[in-house]
Amino acid sequence: MSTGTGTLHCFVAAAALFVLAPARAWDPLGPTVARGQNRPSPEPAPIQVRLGPYVRYTSPSQAIVSWWTEEEVPSILDYGLAGPRAKYSPSIQLLGRDRGELENRKQDEQPKRHHALTIEGLQPNRVYAYRITLRMGDVEQSSEVYELDTAVNYSVRPLPTGLAIAGDPEHAEQMRRIAGEILQRSDATKGYCLVWGLVDGVLAYELAAGSELTVIGIDDDAERIAQVRNDLYQAGVYGTRIMVQHVDGFEDLPYPGNFANLIVSERMVVEGQCVGPATETYRLLRPRGSAAVLSCPLTAEAREPAVETWLNAASIDHVRQETPAGLFYIVTKPMPSGCGSWTHQYGDAGNTANSHDDLNGATQTDQMQVQWLGRPGADFGMDRNPRMPAPLAANGKLFHQGMNRMVAIDAYNGTILWSLEVPAMRRVNLPRDASNWCTDDAALYVAVQGDCWVIGHSDGALQQVVGLPEGFNRQQYDWGYVARKDSLLFGSAVRKNTSYTEFWGHDAWYDRTVGAGTEKVCSDALFAYDLGTGQPAWTRRNGVVINTTIAVGKQGVVFVESRNPAVQSSPTRRLNDLPLWSDQYLVCLDTQTGEPIWETPLDTADGIVVFYLACTDDSVVIASSGAGKYHLYRFDSDTGRFLWHAEHNWPADNHSAHMQHPVVLTDRIFLEPCGYGLATGRLLTSSMSPREGCATYCGTNHALVHRGQARCVAMWDFNTGRITTWRNLRPSCWLSTIVGEGMILSPEGGGGCSCGNWLETSMAFSPLQVSTAPARRPLPTGGDAIESGQ
Repeated sequence: MSTGTGTLHCFVAAAALFVLAPARAWDPLGPTVARGQNRPSPEPAPIQVRLGPYVRYTSPSQAIVSWWTEEEVPSILDYGLAGPRAKYSPSIQLLGRDRGELENRKQDEQPKRHHALTIEGLQPNRVYAYRITLRMGDVEQSSEVYELDTAVNYSVRPLPTGLAIAGDPEHAEQMRRIAGEILQRSDATKGYCLVWGLVDGVLAYELAAGSELTVIGIDDDAERIAQVRNDLYQAGVYGTRIMVQHVDGFEDLPYPGNFANLIVSERMVVEGQCVGPATETYRLLRPRGSAAVLSCPLTAEAREPAVETWLNAASIDHVRQETPAGLFYIVTKPMPSGCGSWTHQYGDAGNTANSHDDLNGATQTDQMQVQWLGRPGADFGMDRNPRMPAPLAANGKLFHQGMNRMVAIDAYNGTILWSLEVPAMRRVNLPRDASNWCTDDAALYVAVQGDCWVIGHSDGALQQVVGLPEGFNRQQYDWGYVARKDSLLFGSAVRKNTSYTEFWGHDAWYDRTVGAGTEKVCSDALFAYDLGTGQPAWTRRNGVVINTTIAVGKQGVVFVESRNPAVQSSPTRRLNDLPLWSDQYLVCLDTQTGEPIWETPLDTADGIVVFYLACTDDSVVIASSGAGKYHLYRFDSDTGRFLWHAEHNWPADNHSAHMQHPVVLTDRIFLEPCGYGLATGRLLTSSMSPREGCATYCGTNHALVHRGQARCVAMWDFNTGRITTWRNLRPSCWLSTIVGEGMILSPEGGGGCSCGNWLETSMAFSPLQVSTAPARRPLPTGGDAIESGQ
């Protein structure tokens, strides 16, 4: 099974955060050709815009292409249905010349730096090509050609408005006003609306027509359901946006809990009836920002005590609001206790690969249920092989990267909230580099070339662009590492085009033990911005920093750097030669000032395959892999003092067995196939749940999630040793199944795999009711001593 498939946004350009490169004299013919001389015949390199382009779909047939330029120039966009790729090359042409195969042109002659042009009439499931053209005088110069695939346009098709569904215009107008009040008070415009008890379907229709919600109406009266369905069908609106279902009763409804962004009741509005138990309404309501908006007309004062009694009987907190349109009762649902988030590549800014999520005590797949399944499908991504950045989950949303694109998904019901096409955002081979994004509860922070884009959670709007600090020209440097903590945004400066982007062919599997693809991406500087003030906080440039070792913990920013002169003078920052593993230091910087808290010389086994660092409140852990062995080192996070070292053999030298990332819990650490007590380094197990195929582990408070038997997604209860599996569900070849928001979230990452019959669809699993969280087994106090510090 496979699921393939207005204004773009507000740009808030805080002066201190969005700094364009200084204006310079610009000759569109290039610096090597003086005016009046003949132009050499070879085609020039494509022009580079200051920022972008990026694309946002605004309807099923429309998209807006946006970009920034350093000079004020007209906006010109050429586009057309894609043909053979060889026909699309950058070119310089005089006005009036043929624009090649891109037969359509959109333009705005008003010179500007921020450009946004709308492409209309897009056909579904087609690939388009587009390029940006800059005009100076009578000469045009083009960018490279980019791709636009409408198969991943997830825009919601609007419903016709103003219909009198039940044939009563006055009643329809009244329901329209009430629907508008409900939508305003709930702030729910996308996702799922459950209409709890129907009368005639008019309110359900008005809610769907006035928003992008998918509306599901339910009732226990079969004849009423049949009539409403027929009325909606005759009006031409019944289908994917609005549907009705008959239920035997309002108890134990056949829907997963926490799925509905909005719950209303036509019976309550029109007839004043409180149907079914309020507890079931509350069970279905989505946490984090969603609402049940229960309404009755002001003229029916006698109904008010009934609503209050109905809610109070279930001990449901609510807010009463009186308006000209009627009485409204607003019910919101907090996040359940014990839920974690996945805000950085390996769970948190400390790289622990642990969500700190209880999953309501669930440790087995048979204690979980499907919360939702659907888009995006395999066509959204590039391939399972190249080890892309992990998804992120926070504040009720799931974020996922694909082929030069990103998508925001409602974590509780799978609704696509928005998507962006960003051709320059691709980054792969994450075992040898830092991720290009992270999140907090309000925004995404995405490294794109020499900038960090701040993108709003709710709408995908580009809110800010943070540039590299002074002294790092974006023509020579890219933004590498990215992390968030408190009011600070952390980053690193890496030399231009150092990060891996190659995704095609066997070499792009990045599974070797030595040689090409094992080189570590390294940075020349670390820095921080204060997002509260909009000002740079600090910049530190000393040694060459290994990106996979940068972590932000309770004590500070921790990392490993090489101060070897040969490394520092190297023309490349993809490094794995012997000098990288000498003159190393483990360093902890104050997050606010960038000043060293402590540093210590470091001598570990060379991390030829991978070299990771993770930190917790009391520990800094380094995992090094090479020459057939894993090595683990623990240091005190307050002082940098060495505490212990352990080593064990690789399970194999292929399919990720030699490059696993550790999972760090509060009292133990796992690195396949072994687990160790975090405090002592004593061996707890040498037989973790076996991993099959590529991918790495992630953790909850009570279990590990990984690619297990038959290469399917599995859970391992590390207290009991029990292994359970979801059949035919596979992750990507690195980390695409994560834990957060109280669920296991698995956006599709396995597309292109030929080693099984896979469900190439995105899925989420929520825990069934588990009575109590499992108690952890006490750690052993005996056993062989591990090499330790003094």
